[in-house]
Amino acid sequence: HHWKVCAEGTDRLAEFYRRSDDHSGPISCFIKIRMKNLVIIPAYNEEQALPKTISDLQQLPDEYEIVIINDGSRDKTATVARQLAATSRVTTRVIDLPLNSGIGVAMQTGFLCAAKNGEYRYAIQFDADGQHDAAYIQKLVAECESKNLDLCVGSRFLVAQQGDFQSTFARRLGIRFFSRLITMLSGMRVTDPTSGFRCADIVPPLRQP
Repeated sequence: HHWKVCAEGTDRLAEFYRRSDDHSGPISCFIKIRMKNLVIIPAYNEEQALPKTISDLQQLPDEYEIVIINDGSRDKTATVARQLAATSRVTTRVIDLPLNSGIGVAMQTGFLCAAKNGEYRYAIQFDADGQHDAAYIQKLVAECESKNLDLCVGSRFLVAQQGDFQSTFARRLGIRFFSRLITMLSGMRVTDPTSGFRCADIVPPLRQP
């Protein structure tokens, strides 16, 4: 048996070849599967903010699912997350880490969940504290699809508007330093390297030229 798999947009097309005993040639069977996208929400002590964040995500279409990574929270985040998952219109799961391991480990856990599931095309990092606008999730995915990107980062600094994100001077200095460093090393303009709002293609090896 031989499987040939390719991905195009949010669809996965699998072609199965089976040679018969009389070697008369391959028999092809085409299976088209609608791939889903996974919103990964790392959460540490977010029992207060989580309900509104999950509520805002209910506007997502059916091809989206949510996983909440409870990063060893000391408050009632785990309980609240499970209550929200039970009532969410969008399929929602909860993963508990045994201790607080930081945003990096929480996101790695989410990406491993997405990769091992095998049904997801894009994984979207979305903060639990409600600072991100859920309406932009589909725009991030669309940008990845239309431009064949491996990663698309939502920037807080592209358009200056009243009430925009403000940070400390030291943090702004750090962001500016890493923006210039990444731009210099990659040759691509990066305005917000510390953004927690990102969309990643988790099956780039399947992409066709």
